[in-house]
Amino acid sequence: MAFEKGNAGEWTPVFPRYPLGTAFGAGVWNVGPGGGRFAPAMRPVLGVAEGVVALQFASFSFDAAVLDIAVVLGGGGTLAIATSAERAEPDALAAMVRDSGVTVASVVPSLLAVLDPDAVPLTNWVVGAERLTAELSRTWSSKARLWNTYGPTETTVITTAGPMAADQPGVPPIGAPIGNTRVQVLDRNLRPAPVGVTGEVYIGGAGVARGYFGRPALTAERFVPDPVAGDGSRLYRSGDLARWRADGQLDFVGRADDQVKVRGFRIEPGEIEHVLSSHPAVGAAVVVADGNEDDRRLVAYLLPAGSEPLPPVDVLRDHLRGRLPEFMVPAVFVQLQALPLNPNGKLDKAKLPPPDDARLAPAAVYQPPRNATEELLAGIWAELLNAERVGVTDNFFELGGHSLLATQVMSRVRSVLGVEIPLATLFDRPTVAGLAEAINQSLLGSKGGAAEIESFDL
Repeated sequence: MAFEKGNAGEWTPVFPRYPLGTAFGAGVWNVGPGGGRFAPAMRPVLGVAEGVVALQFASFSFDAAVLDIAVVLGGGGTLAIATSAERAEPDALAAMVRDSGVTVASVVPSLLAVLDPDAVPLTNWVVGAERLTAELSRTWSSKARLWNTYGPTETTVITTAGPMAADQPGVPPIGAPIGNTRVQVLDRNLRPAPVGVTGEVYIGGAGVARGYFGRPALTAERFVPDPVAGDGSRLYRSGDLARWRADGQLDFVGRADDQVKVRGFRIEPGEIEHVLSSHPAVGAAVVVADGNEDDRRLVAYLLPAGSEPLPPVDVLRDHLRGRLPEFMVPAVFVQLQALPLNPNGKLDKAKLPPPDDARLAPAAVYQPPRNATEELLAGIWAELLNAERVGVTDNFFELGGHSLLATQVMSRVRSVLGVEIPLATLFDRPTVAGLAEAINQSLLGSKGGAAEIESFDL
């Protein structure tokens, strides 16, 4: 984009002219038929009317800037353009907003997280490009009109939009399709997914680009015939996962290419994050797979929803087990004060702390070992799991154990006690008390001795 200086000394944007629907690389210039649906559909969402002053926060190199330029200027509004210094400093940005008379803005949710709601008295906020947490949604929708949006660049910036409510339970939805846009949520067999069932998002309508310039293979992969309509129209295959709600809005789940494999199961971390974020005490959740390919475990990093601490681990696990299978329940839960972000305001997973450094503890009351076998096992588990102490009712896998550590437990038992216990026993009896009972029964059967050992040498 370029700017030219007018006779009165003002600077105005000059848009380059390309064939309608041309797409360059991953970015899209879609000023053809789709252009007629985007600005009119988004004008009431952003709250634009003649004389309205809107914040231009997005860089002009970012496709989100089109929302401000096309919608605001096309609707008779005025843009107050934030400088790079103001974008980097929340207090300076708040002062600029007040001084310029800004009343509406389109920003990323992470900006709301660092702004004081009382310092920027806007009437209308539109957020997108990142996940909107339940806590931010409740806070800001109680102060002003707040809309959450979703849309890949290939579909002219915005695909869905919906208003948020201060008393809205659970994870904020990403809204419903805007005008002249249709969304299909399809399963792996390209069949429509029922309400509440996760599938991949396919987008059609006037706003979809014609493809990627000079990349026919990628265009064929991502811009596909509509398998539902069957009329020759095309859909953009987004790679995003979502599910329909009963009210016609969409819940964003995650990325299809974020799928991980843990203990033979293919898992979508976004599914787990979505369920965790639905707990009223959880403000945000990030789930990652920790470890090498042969021995991975799921780790959940959580932010509390308010000033109160997160609930105990067993409460969070029960919340997950009521909605997800056991293999999708994380082994470790870690509480964070803030999510690490990169300079663009996106989550930087590489900067998440090591999971064993700040794991949350279960609420179960500590019960000390009652005999020598339990004492031996509690000591082994504490050492391998880096735990301060282990009680007889503690679950090996809920403390962060996994299959590799399980083999080390059984190896220690074999070397100290001289008894061979199948690895599957630990999975069947994952508590200290349960495994100790199995060991004592094996000792009793093999040696005809007492039901438990009396002493041992580590």
